[in-house]
Amino acid sequence: MGHTICPKGFRCCEPGFEQLCKAVDMSLKDMLACQEVKSAACHFSVPFGEWHFCRCPIRAYLAKELKV
Repeated sequence: MGHTICPKGFRCCEPGFEQLCKAVDMSLKDMLACQEVKSAACHFSVPFGEWHFCRCPIRAYLAKELKV
């Protein structure tokens, strides 16, 4: 979190992960497949064809290490 600027104020890390966006680990190094309806509006979204990928390091950590 120390090196990440989050326009959402790290609300994904709040207890219970209730504000966590929908993303799936697709075994890409530091990216997730975003499953949010408005994924293009996200600061961390990267479009690729019909997909959007999440490049948020905090969200990737939560998915890959904590499985949330």
